[in-house]
Amino acid sequence: MEVIITEWAKQSYLDLRQSQTFNRIDYKFTMRPDAELLKIYPHDPKFSLSKFWGPAIDSANKIIPHGFKMKWHNMGNGNVQIRLLVAILTTDVSGITEERAFLCQSYAKTGSNQDKREMEKLKIRMTRIVQGKYFYRGSL
Repeated sequence: MEVIITEWAKQSYLDLRQSQTFNRIDYKFTMRPDAELLKIYPHDPKFSLSKFWGPAIDSANKIIPHGFKMKWHNMGNGNVQIRLLVAILTTDVSGITEERAFLCQSYAKTGSNQDKREMEKLKIRMTRIVQGKYFYRGSL
């Protein structure tokens, strides 16, 4: 599966790095390899672990269709929880229609209210992706 990096994901990554939420080692040896597993989604055992992967759930406690959370615990010096929100959607890019994974945003979890805000952002971003209104910043 193609894994697309959106502008939202890139900017949130840069923001987390700037605030030193995680370090280069966390990224190189944990986060990046885990994100690259999306290329073979769902054929890796990690996708069956609820502590690593799960559905995105909105503020009304409903599953967001095609929305997922990748989770890391005890990252960086502050032992924070980092979430990467992913949309797995069938889209047409350059005349090729197929299922793709879109990295939408990442954040350090601070509480349930923040999770709810991030899920609402995810729903908006998924709509924009379907409409083709996102900025492509690369692929894994």
